[in-house]
Amino acid sequence: MASPDHAPRDRLGLLRLFALPGYRGTWIAGSIVSGVRWLEILAASVFVFQITASPFAVSMVMLARLMPNAALGGLIGSLATMFRRETLMAIGFISLGLTRFVLAGLVIFNAIEIWHVMVGMFITGILDCSEYPIRRSLQGDYVPPDQVQRALAFDQFSNVFTMMAGPIAGGLLLDYIGLHGAYLVGASLNAVGATIALRLPPPSNNRPPVRTSIVSNIRDGFRYIRSQHFLIGVLAVTVIFNVFVW
Repeated sequence: MASPDHAPRDRLGLLRLFALPGYRGTWIAGSIVSGVRWLEILAASVFVFQITASPFAVSMVMLARLMPNAALGGLIGSLATMFRRETLMAIGFISLGLTRFVLAGLVIFNAIEIWHVMVGMFITGILDCSEYPIRRSLQGDYVPPDQVQRALAFDQFSNVFTMMAGPIAGGLLLDYIGLHGAYLVGASLNAVGATIALRLPPPSNNRPPVRTSIVSNIRDGFRYIRSQHFLIGVLAVTVIFNVFVW
């Protein structure tokens, strides 16, 4: 006989999670972010290599996408405590959608240059590094505490799936339509993501924004990390993985 402590977990499966509007919305938004990310990476990388025949140029485009993770992660995490995370999500989707729409126009009018692609990748990287402090932290607030692990695990599974589906879609769009097709599809999906973000309900344990100093927030964060040996190890592994694997 199951103990009372395990009864809620047994009854609440993935279907029950998807019945929660907040979790369902953040999951769809995350799938859009991840799918378009890999779609764009494939399409932009192939396009740059076709123009330059330089693996180094391709690596610089990829570096532009990773730079915000190192430069802006702490800043975005601090902003997530000062403003409504749903609003920040919508701003990210809108900004990236407009960027991709402009890039598609540059391709159509044959005015696209490598630095345009790099700027687009940099802005994509900003939205990527907002995933954990904004979307996923918000996603965890939408589900009961004992379901957070299951909810985030399924979200990560969806991310892995889009790592396969995104490049396939990007390759097909690049082959049959061109780079502008990949950008236009990305812009359209970003519009869907912005609409979802604007319609998200406030979580039940909604924490009001706290207006504090960004510098002090970042300083307090580093001070806490230094006090936790486990977090230092996780941070070191993360740095090694992102520098040498991607």
